[in-house]
Amino acid sequence: MCRLRRSSAQTISNYTYTDIDFNAEDYDVGSIGDITTDHRIEIRRDGYYQITGAWTTNAVMDDNEQVAAYIAVNGTTYVRGMEISGGTNWYLSANCTITLELSAGDYVDFVVWQGEGASQTTNTTLGNQPTLQIAEIR
Repeated sequence: MCRLRRSSAQTISNYTYTDIDFNAEDYDVGSIGDITTDHRIEIRRDGYYQITGAWTTNAVMDDNEQVAAYIAVNGTTYVRGMEISGGTNWYLSANCTITLELSAGDYVDFVVWQGEGASQTTNTTLGNQPTLQIAEIR
């Protein structure tokens, strides 16, 4: 199991899919988290894994602006989580969870998207930072 997070601000361009470059580990059993080279989780053995990604905007979202979150394995998107704001100001969160059978050598990325109207940065407040968590199911 492993949980990675982005502790410093990362720019998320408007209407652009962006891989989160994880730079911190909360825990990493099995040395599957890579926060120095590829900033992702790299699977070491075949098995079933539960994967969860989450992020919260760092800017107020209004006027039906959108955020989205995606879990990608080997560059292929498997699941999306999306939130759309109403007419008032909100800090939006998007998260997604999926269980997949993965093989040694597979890699897992967390991709985000936002439509606020301008670039924004990821939230740096602990608890709202982008995270990617994985647990092998045995």
